Amino acid sequence: MYAINIYACTQTSVTSCDLRRRKRGREMQRRERGGSYHYHLRPQMQLPSTLDTGTMLNGEDVNNVKRTGRKKRKTENPQDWRPWAELPQELVDIISKKLTIPDYFRFGRVCQNWWSISMASKQNFMSLQAPLVIHISTRAKRTCLFYDISNGAKYETKLPYFGLKFCIGLSCGYIIMEDLHSTISLVNPVTGSQYLFPKMVSPGKSMSAGDRSIFASTVPNQDFILVVLSQMQKDVHFRRSKDKYWRIYSFAGKPKIWDILVFKASIYVITNDGRIGTLNLKSAPEVNFLELNFTPHFLGYVKLVASKEQLMVIDFVPSPQLRVYTIDFSRMEWVQVTNLGGHALFLGNMMCSRLSNPAQWGGRDNCVYYLPFRSKTCYVYSISGQFLDRIHFVIEDKAASSRMNCWYFPHLSCSIDYVRDEIGSED
Repeated sequence: MYAINIYACTQTSVTSCDLRRRKRGREMQRRERGGSYHYHLRPQMQLPSTLDTGTMLNGEDVNNVKRTGRKKRKTENPQDWRPWAELPQELVDIISKKLTIPDYFRFGRVCQNWWSISMASKQNFMSLQAPLVIHISTRAKRTCLFYDISNGAKYETKLPYFGLKFCIGLSCGYIIMEDLHSTISLVNPVTGSQYLFPKMVSPGKSMSAGDRSIFASTVPNQDFILVVLSQMQKDVHFRRSKDKYWRIYSFAGKPKIWDILVFKASIYVITNDGRIGTLNLKSAPEVNFLELNFTPHFLGYVKLVASKEQLMVIDFVPSPQLRVYTIDFSRMEWVQVTNLGGHALFLGNMMCSRLSNPAQWGGRDNCVYYLPFRSKTCYVYSISGQFLDRIHFVIEDKAASSRMNCWYFPHLSCSIDYVRDEIGSED
């Protein structure tokens, strides 16, 4: 009897453990689905974080279709099989253009034919997407939220732990973060690609949120390079992935560098006295300034913006002044822009861009979208500086403040800039 009681107790203990384990499993499923047994309005769309087949973004159902009840598992019926690979390409193209970014990557996993089509048209699909706003809450440890300004859709992704990190820039779709030990990590939230650079500055010195960063591939050496402008330290730090240490260009005692970017395989800088030049990545780096006519006098927030054929400069003070210039390299002179045509400029603290045909996703053309740092509102101005509209971002956690709010451009997430670098890395 004693032995039977021991056996019974053992069986009861095992059964209780199983029940607790199953209960925890159900609880985790409820949390993933939004806290209930039925499907939440934000179905999970997590895919493998590989460059060719998936994305790190989770999507939200923008149609607000609510599904109730548990999802029943259906047995496969041979009669339900459909020859998806045999659909006409014209029909597949129509389907792909109606998808969100997470759905597009899932679409490419249906069959080999659809995968080939999605890879061939991925860059074009991304170029048709509206800009996203990255929101990272002060309470967040890994979650990064993306807000689509065209329809209010939200995407989220799980990044490496950034509780003790802060963002120092965005470049080619990569979020660039620095931790307390000055280690630089780069993460592409769409493709899942990650890079890591060693510490940049000595302990006790760190970068600030007003810095600008460039991540690019070098030619002809086929290397990666990271360039960081630190206005606080009055330095430009750069390092190739194969280098042994960081190189520094100091502009202390020289005109202050306001901004940097890549244009036609060169790194351009603009200073507070209106001079534009190219940064030469030599062993002893230097800036070669251009001799330009009709240099304007800047009064406000100055940023460089590049498209395929134009290098532009924005001089902006909210409401009172908005002036846009382009550089005419044939005449070597500044030219003020009074009409952007079918384009719009997106101005932010860390990232700026010029987008073509914003009307295709419901945006305005011939205007400037301005997103202040850590703001939950975007302001739209005409090219003459007149206030037109504002866009509010609906953030669920209203009690938490923003650690970072800035633009993210999907069309930049699947390609990388190239920079001419004849020096190469060190031995």
